[in-house]
Amino acid sequence: MSLSIAIQEQTIKISGNTYDHREYFKTLGGKWDGKTKSWLIIKMDNREKELNEYIKKHKKVRRCGFCGESGHNRTKCAAYAEKLKQDKIQLAIAASKNLIPKFQMLKHTPYCSCSFEEVHECSKIWKVPKICTNCHLWCCGEAKANPASPNNQFDFICPRHGSSMENMLNDTRGT
Repeated sequence: MSLSIAIQEQTIKISGNTYDHREYFKTLGGKWDGKTKSWLIIKMDNREKELNEYIKKHKKVRRCGFCGESGHNRTKCAAYAEKLKQDKIQLAIAASKNLIPKFQMLKHTPYCSCSFEEVHECSKIWKVPKICTNCHLWCCGEAKANPASPNNQFDFICPRHGSSMENMLNDTRGT
């Protein structure tokens, strides 16, 4: 809640994100000033203290985007760190069972550079697969390097999916 209070000689001026609080300001005798886009309340002894207490009471607290608790964000969230750890373990298990479709898809060609990376989690060493760019980008295992450009490893032709340019134009991920 971004409210700013300016205490002037005879009035209290409240500006910022005041829309949700307009009814409360009306009960205090506040009037909306369209020119300054702020609420003007006649200054009285108890109103300053009451306004400060109201703002403290209704102040929005930032919450974690993962668990919803206040006091931290996702990068410092213990539940999020545990989830990432479990995801790495599941990825390692899937790799050991050969369930990752693009991992070492082109191992029969000289273009594959997929590898395993050791990750130390849960007092164990897990081997997590790292998929190389070619295996990630090429459409399938039937794709072959384009003979017209043998030095370009990103240019390929597939009997089912067409050329790499056609694959790129037909890719709808992220749209």
